[in-house]
Amino acid sequence: MEYSVHYQPGDGYLAWLQYRNPAAGGAGRYQEYQRIVAAGQDNTVLRTAADELAQGLKGITGRVISVSETMAASPSIIIGTFGADSVVDEFFSMEVSNAVQAEGYAIQTDNQTGSIVIGALTPAGVLYGVFHLLRIMGTGGSVRQLNILENPANQLRMINQWDNMDGSVERGYAGQSVFYENNMITGQLERIQDYARLLASTGINAITINNVNVHQTESRLLTDFLPDVARLAAIFRSYAIRLFLSINYASTMEIGGLETADPLDPDVASGGE
Repeated sequence: MEYSVHYQPGDGYLAWLQYRNPAAGGAGRYQEYQRIVAAGQDNTVLRTAADELAQGLKGITGRVISVSETMAASPSIIIGTFGADSVVDEFFSMEVSNAVQAEGYAIQTDNQTGSIVIGALTPAGVLYGVFHLLRIMGTGGSVRQLNILENPANQLRMINQWDNMDGSVERGYAGQSVFYENNMITGQLERIQDYARLLASTGINAITINNVNVHQTESRLLTDFLPDVARLAAIFRSYAIRLFLSINYASTMEIGGLETADPLDPDVASGGE
């Protein structure tokens, strides 16, 4: 995965995910890490984690990093989930792996090989661990004796977008919507991916993409625009983020052809069928 086509060096578009060489030659301490060992590449989130790590290391070290499912003699960065990756399992004690909760992760440096290992119960935890390691490297921190265990305090970490399909954002003060323009869902999916990775890097795991004050056009996100919503959901899902829609409680009248939105009405309760 390369940087977005919207990125221009120095414009701030990538925020804290620019992955540049640390100052004062700090990148030299990471040159020995030339391989990422990642099993389970058929899982979308694990594949994203490996791609993010490879891209980050390339920016920090200036070298292209290989991704493989096999170990090498030189120090590697190993990522995977407990119970599904025997390579990861052998590096962590039962005490550590049992202490990691859903979407949590552990990061350790192996004293014998110098390899760095990121283990988690879920692919989402692996992704969060990757972002943590990249924060350390991106600021020139030492990775010689890493012994990190993190668990989220909240299981739901959600951002609520108040975007309207005309492109406006209710109570928004930083420009137009990234999701909508002219009552259509955007076709600039690269920007959506950039936004997804920005959110995932902070631990966000859920998003609502439309205003809670749902208008008639937005009601059609559940019908006419659902294939486009599905494309957005797939992008966010690759970063372990679930996508939600705000629902118009009058949609049975506005797009369903009923005369009422009363939830006790049998036609409303049956969905207008």
